[in-house]
Amino acid sequence: MVETTISVSDIGCYKVEAKLNGQLVGELEAFPMVGLVHIKVEEKHQSQGIGTDILNCYVSELKRRQFARCVLTTHKVNVPMMRICEKLGFQCGPQEAGNDGLGDTVCMLTF
Repeated sequence: MVETTISVSDIGCYKVEAKLNGQLVGELEAFPMVGLVHIKVEEKHQSQGIGTDILNCYVSELKRRQFARCVLTTHKVNVPMMRICEKLGFQCGPQEAGNDGLGDTVCMLTF
């Protein structure tokens, strides 16, 4: 079973760690005031719900701290992240031109 823990630094960086048998298998780092969210799950542990658990842990903490919403940006081609957002109820807008040519999609969950 995966165990998730969350911490918040003095500068407002939220960090969620997912561990399996004590080994780090995924993590999230986020600055909610600017909408920056980075999620990483080790390749051999992907497609097991760990990314969903990590983002859900972060969303739950934002709700607990009475934030009004969670906003993040992802690439439309990042299908796993789009699925995670969909599962958790995020509303994702239309694809916009990104600096890298892949196109960015803004996803928002209002509490």
